[in-house]
Amino acid sequence: MKTIQVITSYSLSKEPTINDRLMPIIDLLLLKNYRVILFSSDTKKIKKNNFNFQHILASQNLNLKKNIFFRLFYELRLSFKLIRFSKQNNGDLIFITIPSIFLLFFTFKLRSRKLHLDFRDLVWEYMFKNKLVLKIINLIIKKNLNYVSSISYTNEAEFKKLSKFGFKKDTMHHISNGVLEKKFKKLKNIKTEKKKIPLVSYIGKIGLAQDLKTFLNVAELMPKLNFQITGQGIDLEYLKKLVKKKKIKNVKFTGFVKWKDILNIYNKSDILFLQLRPNFNLAFPSKLYEYLSTGKFIIFSSSVKTTNTLKKFNNIKTVEYGNLNRIAEVIRKHINSKNFRKISEQNKTIIKNEYLREKWINKFINSIELNKMYD
Repeated sequence: MKTIQVITSYSLSKEPTINDRLMPIIDLLLLKNYRVILFSSDTKKIKKNNFNFQHILASQNLNLKKNIFFRLFYELRLSFKLIRFSKQNNGDLIFITIPSIFLLFFTFKLRSRKLHLDFRDLVWEYMFKNKLVLKIINLIIKKNLNYVSSISYTNEAEFKKLSKFGFKKDTMHHISNGVLEKKFKKLKNIKTEKKKIPLVSYIGKIGLAQDLKTFLNVAELMPKLNFQITGQGIDLEYLKKLVKKKKIKNVKFTGFVKWKDILNIYNKSDILFLQLRPNFNLAFPSKLYEYLSTGKFIIFSSSVKTTNTLKKFNNIKTVEYGNLNRIAEVIRKHINSKNFRKISEQNKTIIKNEYLREKWINKFINSIELNKMYD
């Protein structure tokens, strides 16, 4: 029986996007009778009714803060611990998912194994603005990639960047972000609740990448509408204090909400808002696929040029990042339009046909079996 190790520096219980990417891979590998060992920073073991699954914890119980040096030190120590645990266990293929730059730096320690790097996010591209630092990092990455058999990426921008490291096309696998089928079946049935005051919602992680101060400023410009932020993250307390300081009365924070209750928030929402800082422009947010699955109207505030992926969808408006007046204008114009609560069936169909996570994962696992890259 072949053993595949899956390594992430994140906690699957705290990071739904990581969980949604890795668990379908693990489940399908188990279904195909592989032995799977998961290494993560969770504090509690994930349990599965399968003797071929093992979960090894590398948690450190540290409180992550905004301080970048603290976070880098945490990542360094955690990554070293994960790699050490990996070396202590068998593995015909090591599947490492990379938001963590240090996991990437330590791949040379696993050079005797077959390695696959899953680039969910090219985090170093926006973490380091200094060109010299970025050049040094790219040299280290290129050196470590010499020990890697294959890689995967999520979108076309990542593919272009990673291609520069000299990988052959047959060793580069596209595993697009998307929506889990079980979630899509619920999201596609989201309804519209007619009410007197329209609701504009943000649902997702509340961090530096999202810069939701913009969302609050738009709410301040439009006091006759209701705005809501659902989720948790390092910026949540800062945003709450800002609302209190500026005495913004039309913004509600729900904090963390379980999946079954998020569906109710989607039902009540008329407009879904999403924003991404310019230096995160290689990322195509997973949350966008979730939004699109509802068919509801979306405002995407970003510096990203309209990609081939976005061109497929309707009922979505891309707005220049942080342009408050333009965002407010789009909201106002949409609410004043006829049937502004319409649902896009086209968007639901595209998600179903092209962006269910299981389809991409099944394609990837079939390809590694055909290539026998784990031998």
